Parts: sequence; structure tokens; C-alpha cells
Amino acid sequence: MQEDGVDVYIRHRDELLKAIIEGVDASQEAGDFLLSTINLHNHNIEYDLTNEDLICLSYSNFLLKQEGAAQSSSEGVTGGNPLANFRNAMIMESGADHAWKGRIKRHFTKQDNDKHGVSLHKPRIRGESIADYLEKNAITTEMKHALWPEVMGHTLIHDNENLDMLEDDTGYKNIDPFSEKHHPIRRRRSDTNMPEWENTLRNFYFDNNGEESFAERSMAIEDAHKKHWSEKERDQTHGVYKGVSKGFGGVNYSFIGGGDDGHESETKHQHSIRLRDYKRWVAHELGHKKAAELEKEGVDLEKMHFDERMSKLDTHDAMPVTRNLNAQDPTDNEIMQHLTNNPHFANEEEAKADLRSKNEVTMYHGHGMGWETYNYGLEFLTPEERSLVVNHIHDHGTDDPEHQSVQLPDGQRISMTRIKKNFMHRNGVEDDWFSRSTIHPGPNGHANRENPDDTLISGQEGIASRALKQTYLKDGAIYDGEPIGEVEKNVRDKKTGKIVGTKIIQGKLFDNTVFDELRETIEGLHDDDHLLHHGAETDTAIEKEKNKNLFPYDKRDIKEIQKKLNSGMGLKEALKSKVTEISDLLLNPDALMDLVGYDSDYNYIGDSPIFKNRKEALLPKEIMQAVMKNIDYSNAMINESKPIRNSLTAHRTNINSPHKEDLPEEEHSHYYEEDGQLRGLQHPFAAPFTHRGGLGKQKTTHNELIHDHLGTNDSWGGHVITHGDKMKTVRKHLGADNSIIGIKSRADGSIEGTTGSIGLTSQMLPHFLQTGVTSHSSAHGVASKTDTTMANVGKRTKGRNIKNASDMHSFSRSPDVSRTLRLETPKDIRMDSQTSHDLGGAGFLFDNQYTRTNFGKLSRDPRAVARGDTSVKRNAGHNWKMALLNGRNNPPNAPQEKPHSYKNFINRGMQIIPESINYDSFMSEMPNVKKPKDDMWAAQSPPNEKGKRRDLFGFQQELQDEYDLLQQAQTDEERDMISTRIEELNRESEESSKRSIQEFGGMGQYEKIQAAKSGDDRAVINYFKNKLKPLIEKENPTAFHPENPKALSNIHAAISAAQRGLWYDDSHGLTTAAHHVKRGVEESVSSDAHFNLATIMNSSSKFREAHIIGPHTEVKRAMAILGLPDDEGGAHREYTKHWQSTLAGDVIALSVGKLAGLGIPWNSENPDMFGNIVGKDDIHDLLDMDLANDKRTWGPSRDKERNRPNKEYEEKKNSFTSRLAGHNAISWMGKFVHGSPNKLSSYGLDLHRPPVAKGKKSAKPGFTSKDGRPLLHPAKPGTIQARHNSVKDIASQILSYDTAMAPEEIRAKMPKAAVNTINFHSDAPIKTLGERKGVVSLDTINGGAMDFGYEMQGEFGIEYDANGQPVYGPHPQTAHYNTLPRNFVQGALADTHQPEHIQMMYDNTIPLPQTNAQTSVDAFGQTGYQDEQMGEGWLKVGKADLPKEVPLIEPLHRIFDIEDLSQLRGFTGEWVVSTHKEGVRCKVKKKTNRITVTNEGGIKQSLGDDMRSAFKSICKKDYVIDGVLSDGTFFVNDILLYDDDEITELTTRERLKILRGQFDSYDSVHIPSPSDIRITDEVGLKDAVKDLSKESEMILLRDAKSTYMKGEEKHPKWVMLAKSEIDYHVPFTMEIDDSRFIIRLPEDIVKYDIVDGEPTSPMAAIGQITDSDYSIRLAKSLEPYWRRGFAYLHKEETQIEPEMDEERIEEESAGILKPKKDKTLIMKPKELYKTVALIERALEVLEKGHSNMAGRGLGIDVGGGSESPRGPTKLVSEESMPDWDMRKRPTEDSEKAEDYPGRNRKKKKTASQSVDLEERSLE
Repeated sequence: MQEDGVDVYIRHRDELLKAIIEGVDASQEAGDFLLSTINLHNHNIEYDLTNEDLICLSYSNFLLKQEGAAQSSSEGVTGGNPLANFRNAMIMESGADHAWKGRIKRHFTKQDNDKHGVSLHKPRIRGESIADYLEKNAITTEMKHALWPEVMGHTLIHDNENLDMLEDDTGYKNIDPFSEKHHPIRRRRSDTNMPEWENTLRNFYFDNNGEESFAERSMAIEDAHKKHWSEKERDQTHGVYKGVSKGFGGVNYSFIGGGDDGHESETKHQHSIRLRDYKRWVAHELGHKKAAELEKEGVDLEKMHFDERMSKLDTHDAMPVTRNLNAQDPTDNEIMQHLTNNPHFANEEEAKADLRSKNEVTMYHGHGMGWETYNYGLEFLTPEERSLVVNHIHDHGTDDPEHQSVQLPDGQRISMTRIKKNFMHRNGVEDDWFSRSTIHPGPNGHANRENPDDTLISGQEGIASRALKQTYLKDGAIYDGEPIGEVEKNVRDKKTGKIVGTKIIQGKLFDNTVFDELRETIEGLHDDDHLLHHGAETDTAIEKEKNKNLFPYDKRDIKEIQKKLNSGMGLKEALKSKVTEISDLLLNPDALMDLVGYDSDYNYIGDSPIFKNRKEALLPKEIMQAVMKNIDYSNAMINESKPIRNSLTAHRTNINSPHKEDLPEEEHSHYYEEDGQLRGLQHPFAAPFTHRGGLGKQKTTHNELIHDHLGTNDSWGGHVITHGDKMKTVRKHLGADNSIIGIKSRADGSIEGTTGSIGLTSQMLPHFLQTGVTSHSSAHGVASKTDTTMANVGKRTKGRNIKNASDMHSFSRSPDVSRTLRLETPKDIRMDSQTSHDLGGAGFLFDNQYTRTNFGKLSRDPRAVARGDTSVKRNAGHNWKMALLNGRNNPPNAPQEKPHSYKNFINRGMQIIPESINYDSFMSEMPNVKKPKDDMWAAQSPPNEKGKRRDLFGFQQELQDEYDLLQQAQTDEERDMISTRIEELNRESEESSKRSIQEFGGMGQYEKIQAAKSGDDRAVINYFKNKLKPLIEKENPTAFHPENPKALSNIHAAISAAQRGLWYDDSHGLTTAAHHVKRGVEESVSSDAHFNLATIMNSSSKFREAHIIGPHTEVKRAMAILGLPDDEGGAHREYTKHWQSTLAGDVIALSVGKLAGLGIPWNSENPDMFGNIVGKDDIHDLLDMDLANDKRTWGPSRDKERNRPNKEYEEKKNSFTSRLAGHNAISWMGKFVHGSPNKLSSYGLDLHRPPVAKGKKSAKPGFTSKDGRPLLHPAKPGTIQARHNSVKDIASQILSYDTAMAPEEIRAKMPKAAVNTINFHSDAPIKTLGERKGVVSLDTINGGAMDFGYEMQGEFGIEYDANGQPVYGPHPQTAHYNTLPRNFVQGALADTHQPEHIQMMYDNTIPLPQTNAQTSVDAFGQTGYQDEQMGEGWLKVGKADLPKEVPLIEPLHRIFDIEDLSQLRGFTGEWVVSTHKEGVRCKVKKKTNRITVTNEGGIKQSLGDDMRSAFKSICKKDYVIDGVLSDGTFFVNDILLYDDDEITELTTRERLKILRGQFDSYDSVHIPSPSDIRITDEVGLKDAVKDLSKESEMILLRDAKSTYMKGEEKHPKWVMLAKSEIDYHVPFTMEIDDSRFIIRLPEDIVKYDIVDGEPTSPMAAIGQITDSDYSIRLAKSLEPYWRRGFAYLHKEETQIEPEMDEERIEEESAGILKPKKDKTLIMKPKELYKTVALIERALEVLEKGHSNMAGRGLGIDVGGGSESPRGPTKLVSEESMPDWDMRKRPTEDSEKAEDYPGRNRKKKKTASQSVDLEERSLE
């Protein structure tokens, strides 16, 4: 029989388990196992993990993590990662693995009938298939436009017969990002009790001051925009309105364009669409007469109409529309025939009406506001009109030129350009919010305008390859249709393989691409079928076809290939270095023509220098012409891509629009203008999304949720569940297959955009270029927000591609500072050197979600791949950072006392971060942090060649570029050079990280972040105190009264609102710590040094006259006056000329060297230090001579006797500049004359410095200057000469005194000067988000509330009006609030509350949730952190942090009849006797009406609705019960929890009383009753067993005084009675010792003689004493379990032992292995120990339960005699009993239960047994 994916998986898993157990090298088996898991994933088959699965995954993961490259040797490949060849298969660029996958509602339910008031859900009829039932209940497009995406708490599963729900068991079960609690535009306002969209639309359509509304203004804006860009595009191939030329005729309107002229005027703009509906409302609903009356009364009819429409949109109403499917009325003959057959009709009219009704169908159209209605702007269309528009989009897309409008019933048309504009204006901000970091509000930068010369790269890279791949062939000719569409596919029977039908799928409509055709043709010229293969020689046939590529064919390439061929190499070997994974990208269009064999006129050029047997062109002329035409169109798209994005900016921005100064004046009219600033067309719709932190999720998650909501057909995948005692494969709902968004891959969940709707969806769908490709040539790539490099205004940068429209998505906490930095710092502003770094990169103070590389796959460094999705991990890092700093995992009524400081968080993170979080991975994602690991990204960026700091992203980009270049390098020399550069960059990163807290003013990065956060927190509290508290207490005086049960909820709601107030309100005057521009700051410029210098230089007319130099002074004379040498090469001459060119007139000037030799005691503390240079004409020669003389005293550089550096030489070499008098004097003088420009100019002074040399990374370091001028003293950096020359440079500095600029009176104390500075200030003013000035607060209060917040509802809400002022709202809404540290609450209420009052608030609060989405625990003890592409479960809080699940306990003992009970001891004599049912042992939890059922392995069980309802009905309280699911009935055995009280410590008798008294049997759930359970003593035991044995073959005996013993699997006071023919497992161990086979039972030891390889003649140690064969019978019943183990042990015992080095074993195993008896073990004890340790850890995460093959189920740790004593029954010490509950029982036997949850003793014992193979028994 043919294997399917599950069969292959099981086979590979079992092979790996076998290899692990046998201790052989399991790398191949592990690789096969991993690939089989990927195969299951690709087939959408999910499964619950068993012990075996976890062991295999743990072991395989262990192998994957082994580092090091493999080395080839004569012995084969050694070292390295044994699974390296499998790594590519493990790394997939896929959709996000998020918490809501497959949970979007797509079908009507019974509840929808009540919700909408009409019959939408249709019940399933007998015999109807699940597919048909779901299809008829699929939510229709006519209703969907009235709905928002809705996340269900479960996923649908079915087996073709039954439909069930797979409950979500994470903390996100009830978290829906599109619900009113979390979605910004759906949130209900507390002032109006209407959704936010109502307020947004009101402010768009009406102006509060009665002026022109946004809607009216937008008409002129949109028209001006279209007119301007349409004219500019007239002569272009592509354009934002012109569309995209397909290249072979036709056009797609893939941006904004489409027909919107002529008769469509009433629907051209949103304002006119509203007026159209208003006129219809007056005419047909209100009536003209009534309208006139109301107008006389002063009613604003337009607002009345708006209110009515909004009220209707805020309902779930559905409008029925009945239509006749038959367009023609019935004929007279049909009517008469129908009347004859139905005589009860009175006449022909009734018969006719009945016939017509049979052809009628009623369709319901939703009235409500849904995702499509809002985002498409359809709010003023009727429900039926909305359905027409939506169906048109779903059927035809938005870009098809043949379907550019939809006709409405009144003849008007809605154009697709209107829909696309609305979508950009409204949905763009939702899209940004979803993936933005939780601490950052919306973008507040100025969108940059792209220019062709922004980047150094051309964008042509990879264009030829792309054209080859996008030119399609069908039947050997060019195919110019859509590449993807509906195709018919055969459906085969899985068992027989026969075709049983067909189905329609989305597939390719062409045969081949020209790229593939060319590859095949080239290989056809050569005997080797794999000439172009670049992969491993071990590749499979399929892999070899996949890993083929074209190669560069420039003249240089041809020459290199020919050289190799001439040396005797074969063609394949000669091409080996040319053919790589991305070598096709290096093939340019001209080289492609040459490779194929054409000249520019498409004439064949003859033989190829490489392919000698090429007799004709490799491609037909018409095909090659089509490729080149495609290249031309791609070139046109590349050239026009920047203007297209520039034009889209008006529609895609809000407050983040371009600055007026950056735009041509004619484009100002394309934007709103508010308070002198431009605003994009998103502006009226943006605030709900921008004035809050982002959601912090992945962009692909947002796309998938929308896709599944809009999709038109269901997607199902395989899923394995436990059904009874068997595994069963069912179908699991995966969402939708396709939608207008795109087509979802079943393999990885990624969504490929639908080409016909790119104009609509391009802003949503990510698009990334292949490494090495530098330009987007598709409409999707051009318009996508992603894969953009950081703009560098006014400078040319390299970037990874030419798209650099980044600033429109940038947030800066100091927006005006960021803009200043972008435009180069003005000369009149002084800035500290650290500011540019602080505000650069994706850090705490600055963020841009679209400049981060979303897929690690883009990087060439494998470390980057391992990091996963950079943007998601960074978002998660911000979210968790704020949560841990503020203690958000604490519930609101048990808060953290105060926030952790950021520095404390960094330095003591191990104490703050939960143990289960990977500390290194977590800290490596913290911005501006010294990385705990060797991270490739720097926490600080080093200065560049101009001495300026790169921003963090710039550094990342530079490193990324180098890795890309390394991949494209063609020669070893290039590769070595680039590798060296990469090493230097990484070294800079590490060095810079070490400087991270030693920056400006002693205030490091940590301190600044802490100051910024604390300042923002303080501002929020003060805003509440100053503005909100008075407002709230005026309306609600007891809002914060300590005795108010809602006071705590109220303060959380109020402080949450205060955070939003800082973004809306500009009238509070609050400040914070931040980078800020301060103008006119008074600064002291007084300086004794400069006073003395100015005084001396202006001391006498004689001195002045001797040192006057002007711009026209002869250069040689000027040099003599200055005291500069006239050196060879004329460097000083050029230097002097350059200085003179800067002079405006005559000045008094000297070089610093000459100044030092004037004989003036400049240094009052050491006036003689200048003695040896006084009067020297040439200081430079003196310095040279001093150094030369001093060198003679240094001695040799090495100590030859000791063969090491000479210590004296090193000391003198390192100190000469301070030891030599001349050097010391010049160095001191350089510091003396130095000063800020303000200080120098205040005294009329100026200091001119020599040219600065380029750094180490330049072509000639130390020998060329940064500005191109000659260096005065060139030298190699780091040398003695370089240090010496730096002193000579100081001597050459020119100090000048300008009498014209000097003050009239020179004084030591000069008046303060006004300066402009950019610095980190503690009092920077907080401004609103829209002002783009001052400081914008971070979201330190509300960010991440969906993940970390707790659901609360206060007594009020706070909203903000159009002027940004707070408004009290009397309609509070339920929301998620983050827990506030206690000192926040104390600080906010400090004016009225003492600490005891604050404590009363906490004590008196209403009950509040104690868990959030991150701390909720699922069935496996895991929290709900959604590991959205985190790779290693990066931030998942694990089981170690939470209480473990109590395992379902089983009897330790088994007897065959009641008399055997005498062989057991330690019981109290009171018994609970019950029947035992065969079935699935389960634990049932009821928590707040939620039912969860898990089996012994912790695997969730599916339930029918009836049984789920029964579990809810048997008891009103919450509970956890233990029982057996058998034949559709659940039989309850025991209870563990009742009404939130754990009752495992109660006796069995007491627990049974609770079951019998508080629970009722209900339908399929059976509570123990007298028919199946008895409580008795020893006297009545026999009769009780006899009676119950009539009902069951197995009887459970439980000591009536035993507890449940949580934490154990086997109960020493429980006994199973079963006849000998019944198979029942009890724990045992086995071994062979001295040729005897020994079985250790819980209550005895049985020994067998071994005769002829078989165990015979059993003897029981205790049985011999008691004269009982009980133990022998028990051992015999267990033979099926020990037989195979015996055979293995016997084989090992009798096997010939090889000679082994015992000392080696002892040494390598560190004493773990015993040499005498371990000689048959593999020689890999270290690897074995790791494997066993991994298996042990894997087992610990499982739910406890016995397994016939697992060591823990064999009772290795519970079979000792002390736990089940034999002999006297008197209880001497109750604490010696294993289930002792630590309670005193003066009159009872005592019992002991081991401390819950751990079993440390058991772990140690099991571990020792696992590691030491001699002392453990085979399990």
C-alpha cells in the first residue's frame, strides 16, 4: 500500500527513536524526521505531540544547534553540523504563525438569526454532507460588507460526518484585534456611545465651525492631483493614473487610475456621494413637505440625514431583496396547466403568482458598518448598492480596464478609482497600526520626496533575469495573458490512485518561462544534463533541476571561462565559479543578447567562444524580442517608480506629509493645509489609529485575517486527534483559499497578491526583492510600503535598492531635531555628537517599521537568518520590555510597587526577566543595549569617515550591503576584500557597544532612555492631575473615593486617557527629558586663555604690524609671518593659500608653534615649559630633531634573550609626546588655544586647522585627506610617525585676531552670548503628535494592552474633541488596561489620598481579572504569548514558571481475586469499591462555563454539543473531575477541584460525598451511584466485590482514607482487581544478574532461572515465606510487557565483549560509565549523555501517565518496599507513607502526599538511572 505523509512521518520517527535507543549516530534519521515534519506542515496536517514526538523533536533540535563548519578529509566529511543539508528546508519565508490562525468566522451560526433578525443560518438536514452544510451557511458577500472580521474562540474540524470545534486553549481565545475592545475605529466613544467611525465620518463630512468640510476640500485636492500627474505622465510608459502597460498590449490600472469622468459626477467624490443620498432621503424617506417644515424650525437637515444613516449603520439589520430567477413571466399555457393541477386557486392571477413565487429567491443585504463598507467608503450607498460594488470587486478586481466602474440601480456609476482612493485614505492607517511597535504612536516625520540621484546604485541589477522569468511560453509561443488563473485538476482516489473527478484550483496558465527554456537549451548543447547545477553533488534529481541557474556573460567573464577551458578544464568545471544561487542577477541585457547569439539588430552573430557547438541562436528571434521588450517596460517602470511613489504620497499620508519646503509649490494644492502645515488625504481618518501605540503584530498576520474574512471559499487541512483509544485524522479549517487580497499558500500560509487588485491591496501586501536585485519593476513592488531603504535627504547613499520612501513612516520622539539632522545641522546650531545616533535606527526614541528587513532570509549572514523576523522580534522586545519594567504581569489589584529603572533592568535583567525567557535572545532585541551575545547589529554606531555618526539603520544597511556584495563577488580577491570589510564593521560594532554608557556629559544611552521614560510617565500623571482629575470629579465626585469599589478601575481608565491627552492637547505646558532644539540659550564665553591671547596679539602696534596678513598677501611672505615651513610638495603653501581665501580683510595671525616660542609664560603652573623652543624659527625641524635624538635612547625593539618585546622600548615609544619638552609644550599649547567658535569669536579670534586624514578603511589611510587637500604631515595611522605628525599639525594651526570682529573692549569677563543648541534636555516641551515640534510622548501607559492588559470598566470615559480638549463621557466601555505600578496611582492622587487610602482602593475593588493574554495558562501549562515567527519559542513563558498539571493517578497494585489482598499491607480497612470502565481516561475541567477535556497524555479531546452541554449541567460550580469516556458516556471516578477549592487532600470518602451531593447525572455523564460504587469495611468487602463484579470484570478498590496524591502516577493505596485473563499493566523493573532473570514488582521480587535462553522456574522472595503464588501469577500476567526486554537483556549479556580502553571510557564519560560492565556501549558517552538529558527534559513537559514502553510508567521510582510495606500492618510513622497529607489524625492512620508540584527526589533518581546504563534496568 502506498504511504501517505502521516505514514512516512511515523516511519521516520520510529527509525529515529530506534537510533537514539541503540546509541548510534542518528543524524541521518534526524534529518529524515525533520523533513517528514515539514512534509506534514506542507500538507496542512497538524497533530498533537506524544512522548515519542517530543523526544525526537528535542533530539533533532539539539543536533541542529551544533555549530561549526564541516571539514573534508581523507576520512570523509567530519565535524560541523550533521544536519547542515537539512537547514534550508527548515527556514521558510512564510506567513506568521499567529494565535488567530484558522479562527476567522466564515459561516453563519444559529446565533446570527437572532443577531440580524432574519433567517441566515440553515440547519443541517439528514444525509447532508459537511461540505454542503457549510457551503450553504457561508457568509455571503451581501452580508459580509456589513461585518468586521470576527475571531472565534475555536477552530472548526470535521470528519465528513460530524462537525466539531477545536477549542483554542491559549490566552488569546477571547482576544479579537478587530473587536470593539481593541480595534481603534470600532471602539465605542464614552461621550456619544457610538463607534469611533461615526465621529470620524462626522468630522470628515462636517466642519464644527460651519466652514468648508474635509470632504468638500478633498474634491479640489483630488482633482488638482489628477490633473497635475496626468499631464506629467502623458509621455510615460507607466503612471499612477495612466496605469501599467503590460508590454504586449493593454494596460492595468494598478495604482489609482480608472474611469471616473462624465456621467459619474454624482459619485466622483465622497462629498457628492453623500449629497446624492441626502437628496434621495429627502425625496423618498422624509418627504419634501416635511423637509420644508423642519427647515423652518431651524433643523439642519443634512446633519439629521447623517445621524439617521449612522444610526442605521450601527445596527445588525439586514435588508431583504426578493428577485425572480426567471426573467420571463409564465406563459398562458403554463398558467392554465397550473390552475388545472391546483383547483384550490381562485383564478389565473393566483396561479400565476404562485408560479412566480417558485422562481423567487430572497437575498439579505447587511445594513451595518463593516470592514469593506468603511474602507471602501460605501456608507452612503444602500445595502443593495454596496453589494453590487463589493461583488464587482470580488468578481473583477479593481484594475481591469474593462471593468472600471459598477452601475448602480439609478444609472449612476461608482468607479474603481474612487474605491482605491478611499482604501488608501482609510485602511492605510489601520495597516500601519497593526504592525507598528506598541510604544510608538503614528509616524510624525515629513515624507521625503524621492529623486533619481538619491542612490548610488542604478536599479538595473537583475533586470535581464527578471524579464526572462516574466516572459511566458505556451505551446512554444509567447503567452501574453494572465499567468495565474483557474485551472482544472484531476482528483484521484487516495487508495486506488484512479481519477474520480476534477476540481478547479488556482494554477499557472502557461507551460514554461523563457528563463527555463534558455537553461534547457544551454544544457542541450552539452552532454552533461546538469551543466548549470550549482548545488551539492548529493542533490536529488528534483533538487538538481531546482538548483540550476544562468551566469554572467560579460567580456571579462568570457575571458576567464576561456582561460580555464584552455587549461584543460571541462565546461562544467570552468563554469563552476560562475554559476551560483544568484548568478543570474549579474547577467545584464547586452550580455544576454550575446549569450543567446544576437547582435542589436537580432542578427545571428555566429559561433560562441564558450559553446563551440552552438550553430544558431539559443532562442527564436520573436521570443528574444519579447524578452527585450519586457526589459524595456521594466526599465520604464524602474525609471518611473520614484515619481509614482511621490504622487501616491498625497493619498498615503496624514500628518506625516511632506514639508512645504520640500515640495514644488504647484504640488501644495494636493494636500490639506492646517495651521500652516500640509496634511495628506488620510488626515481626516488617521487620529484613531495614530494617536496610540501600535498593535505590534506582523503585517502578514493582518493580511491573513482580512484575507480569511473576505475569502470566497474554505481551505481545509489534515489534523490528527485522539478518538477513543486510536489516532484519527480529521479536517481542520485553515481559513480561505483565495480572496481579493490574494491566494494563500497551503504550504506556509503566505499570500501571493492577486494581480487584478494590486491597485487596492499593494499598500497591505509586503514585497521583498531577491538579494542582489536593486529595483522593483512590478506595480506591487513599486507601490508596496515594505523593502524601503532609509532616506538620506540631500545625500547619495548606496542602500539595498533604489526605493527610499522611508520618512513617511518614521516616528521620532523629537521630530524637529530629526528633521534638522536629516537636512544637515545648520551652522548656527551646536549639537552634541551623540544626538544623531540617539535618534537613529529602530530604537526607543525613533522607529520605522518599514525600513527593517522583515525576513531574515534577505541577509547573507546565517546569524541573521536565525534571528527570525526582525520587525516582529523588535516589536515583541519593546512590548515585553515595557511589561517587565512596569510589572504588567501583575494583576491590577496586586501591582508592582514601582517601575524598574532601565539601567537596573539591563544590569539585573536575570533577576527581572522570567527564567523561561531566553535571556540572551531577549536582551539582544533591546534597543541601545550592549548585546549579551556576538550580535551582528551594533548597539552604538561608530563615526564614519567624516567624523559623523551613522544612525543605527545606516550601519545595518552598510553591513547588509557588504553581505550582498560578498554573495555577488566573482573572484577570490574580491571576496577577501569584502570579508575583511565585514570583519571591520563587526569589530566597530563591538567596540561601539562598549562605549554605550560613556557618552555625552557622562549620560549614557541607558540613562537617557530612563530619563525619557520617567519624564513621559511623569507628564502623564501631571496631565491627569492638572486637567482630567478636576474634570472627572466635577461630574463624579466619588470617582476616586477609597470606598468606591470601582475607584481602582476609574484611576486606570483616567490615566489611560491622560496618555492619549498628550497627543491631542497642546494646552498643558508639560515637559519631559528629550533631545530638543533650544534657541537663544545664553552661554558663558568668558575665557582667561582667550583674553590673554587677544590681549597679546593686540598688545602693540609694532607686534600688529609684524603679523598682519591679508587675503592678498604674497603666500611666501604669509608663511614666513606665520612661522610655517616651506616644505617639499608645497603642502603648507596650499594650506596657507586656502586659509587666506577665507579672510575678509587683514588679520593678525601666527601659527601655534610660533605663538608657543614667543617667550611668553603661557602656562602659569609651569612657565619654563616653553624654554627650549623660544626663538626657534622652525618648530617643525626642532620636533623632528628631538624625536630622532630620543629614539637613540630607546634601545632595540625586542629583547632577544627572552624573545619578547623590549619593555624599555615600549615605554619610551608610548610616552615620547609627553616626555619630549617640545612635543609637550606644543601639545599643551594646542589645548590652550582651543575653544568653541562662540568663545573664540567673542574675543575676535579664529583658529584654522590643517586637513584631516582619511581613516583606516580608506584606499590610502593616512595619506589622503577627507576634503581632497594635501596633508601637511602624512603617515600611516597608528605608527610612531603618525603620533609625531599630529603634534606637528598642532604647531601648524593658525590663530588669527581680527580687529574688525573684536569687541571694542576686551575683558576677561565677557557678556554672555546667545547660542542655538541641540542637546538632551530635562525640560523639553511636550507637543501634540500633529505639531511635529518639541517632544512627542511615547506610549508608556497603554502600549501592548491587548497582550498584557486586564479587562476593566470604569464609571466614565474621556474623549478628546476636535480642538484636542478632554470631554467627560458618561458611557464607559469595557477595555483592557495595563496594570499601573502602585507609585503611579499614589502620585496621581497624592493631593487627596494618603497611602492608607490607596490601600483601601486596592482592598475594596470589585473582583478583577488575575490573568492576561500573556499569563493565561493552557492545558499544557503554557502561557499565551503568541510566538509570531519567533523561531525558538523566543519569549514563551514555559511550564517551569507555572503550576504543573496534576496527573491522573492509577492503582499501584493489581490482584486476581479478593483473597490476594492479604498479600498487600498498609491499608486502613475501610474501602471505596467501584466498577472499572474500559475507555479513554480523561480529566474534565469546567471553568466559567468553559469545558476542557484532556486524556492522560494531556491531549485535548473533541466533544459533541450534547456532551459539552451535559458537563455544564451536572454542576453549577467550577470543577475538575476524573473519569472514563466509554461508548459515548462519561463515567466519573473522582474529583480534584470543586468551586475553585483544591480537594485532592480530602479522603476518598469525603471526595465521593462531594460528587454524590453536589453533582447530578445528566444525559451522557454518569455520577457514581449505588449501582456501581460501595463504601464498606473489611467485613463487607467480599460481598461488595461480588455484587459489583456482576456489572464489570474489573473492580477498583480504594482505601477510603487515602488522598488523591497529586503529583504521583501510581497510588500505593489503590488496587485493581481483574481476572488473570485480563491484560493489565503494573510497574516493574527487570535485570539479569548471575544468569538469573529478575523482575522487581511493587510488592515482591520474582527470579527466573535461564535455561536454553528462556526464563523458567520462577520463585518469589516473599511468596516463599507466605506460601503464596500471588507474585508469580502477577509476574506471569506481565509477560507481554517484559518478554521483549528479556530477549534484549539476554542478548547483551551473552554477546562477546570487544576489547576497549577502560581508562579512555572512564576519562571521556567523566566517571558516568563503569568500564567493567559497559564495554558494549558506544564510544560516544558525552553525546549519549546529552541525548539522555534531552529526553529527560522532553519527558518533563508531558502530562504524566503510564506508558508500556516509557521508564516513568514502569514504576522505577515507586516500586520500593518502603512505599508499599510488607509484614506487620501497624502504622509506626505516618510520615513514612507516600500519601501522607501532613494533617494530624489522633485516631486515624496518617498518610503522606509528596509536596506539589515537584518530585525532586524522583527526578534525581530517574536521571541517575537514565545516565548509568549499568545500574539502570531496561525499560
